Amino acid sequence: MNQKFRQIACCLLLGMLVVIGYQKVLYSQTTSFTYQGRLSSGGSPANGSYDFQFTLWDSLTNGTQQPPTPVTITNTAVIVTNGVFSVVLDFGGDVAFPGGDRFLETAVRPNGGGSFTTLSPRQQLTSNPYAIRSVTAANATQLGGINANQYVLTTDPRLNGTPGPTGATGATGATGAAGATGATGATGSTGSAGLNGSTGPTGATGSTGATGSPVNFQGTWSNLTTYGLGDTVFFNGSSYISLSSGNVGNTPTSGAPWAVLAQKGSTGSTGATGGTGATGQTGSTGQTGATGATGATGQTGSTGATGATGQTGQTGQTGATGSTGAAGQTGPTGPTGATGATGAVSTSFFDLLAQFANTGASPVFFSPALTLSNNGNATIAFSNSNVLLAANSCTMANLRVSALETTTGAGGNNTATITLFKNGAATTLTCSLTVTNSVNATSSCSDTSNSVSINAADQLSVRLSETNVAPIIRYATTMRCN
Repeated sequence: MNQKFRQIACCLLLGMLVVIGYQKVLYSQTTSFTYQGRLSSGGSPANGSYDFQFTLWDSLTNGTQQPPTPVTITNTAVIVTNGVFSVVLDFGGDVAFPGGDRFLETAVRPNGGGSFTTLSPRQQLTSNPYAIRSVTAANATQLGGINANQYVLTTDPRLNGTPGPTGATGATGATGAAGATGATGATGSTGSAGLNGSTGPTGATGSTGATGSPVNFQGTWSNLTTYGLGDTVFFNGSSYISLSSGNVGNTPTSGAPWAVLAQKGSTGSTGATGGTGATGQTGSTGQTGATGATGATGQTGSTGATGATGQTGQTGQTGATGSTGAAGQTGPTGPTGATGATGAVSTSFFDLLAQFANTGASPVFFSPALTLSNNGNATIAFSNSNVLLAANSCTMANLRVSALETTTGAGGNNTATITLFKNGAATTLTCSLTVTNSVNATSSCSDTSNSVSINAADQLSVRLSETNVAPIIRYATTMRCN
């Protein structure tokens, strides 16, 4: 039986009401009889389907099971409604009930619920309005229980004599033995629970746990550094602690042997743009140099002879122009004006820096390294992808590109175009330059008139397209996002 039914069974009270309609037609009786009982669970009438086992005994406790050849009756799936159930039992006739006291023992369990629980006490079976008729008592019924040799035939001449006087009344018979003690009444309901006892004293404080490993801050994580147990590093805005010694080459975000010590907080909103610094005063204009002397006038050609009157003669050739006089010396340069005051520095910007060489294909994309500046402080470099995620919202401008040819190639000069791409699409920030096909040839271009709005997490990349991919040329690009 499961634990739940043990808890129920220990509180079961069985008050059995024996007596329920025996068969009244004498010749249709059998040795079975109807038994009705009441089953309680936890002080309340039981409901549901139960299995019952019944055995017959000759004593309230201990004793011998009856009849001599014991009979155990099992009734399964008996319906109990509001505590009441009814079953038909048959232990046999006069073999089981020879006239002595008989007690019924009941065991119960939920239908199909494991082992049976025996209920206590046993219930005594008392007399009924109609005793079970013995199948061997036919003659006793017909003769009124008197021996047959005490009867005479109706033709016996002794029946015709004069009746004798009435005999004297016989003495009163001795008082019969006291009847058996009635069955014990059902157990009363459980009393209400007593008050809770007072709270016991607080237990002694447990011993202090072992001291954890020391934390040693090692600065920004490097894949070349070997970290020991308890070493702490800074990586991508979060702090991580090493869980083992000999920890080298394991990216902190990969999990073991690292554990997060402090998670990077979300990016704060962009601060207000600093005001533009005042424009410095324009330096004074230098003095104009002296005008050089005018060169001498060339000689005038001789006048041609006057032609005869009539047809106009051909115009003579124009005389040669005289040589230009030597240029006068340049006047000295005027003094440089004083430098204007530097405008206030904005504290919210970052630079995009990209350095790369062409790969023999066009176009090709490069991932810019991100220099995140705040008054010239911390930098974070991304070099494992062709796309960079913008750190915050800003306006990208001031594209500047320089180029240096390191190795010549066939096909002549090379015209290159560098363009900023945002989220996979070209922006207006672009410039073009032409590099002469010779070693150490240089060229540069810039775009200071266009700008592009950038949002945090935008994907940024630099596209290079060339007209001649044969020469090997190194490029350097810079952009600033304010």
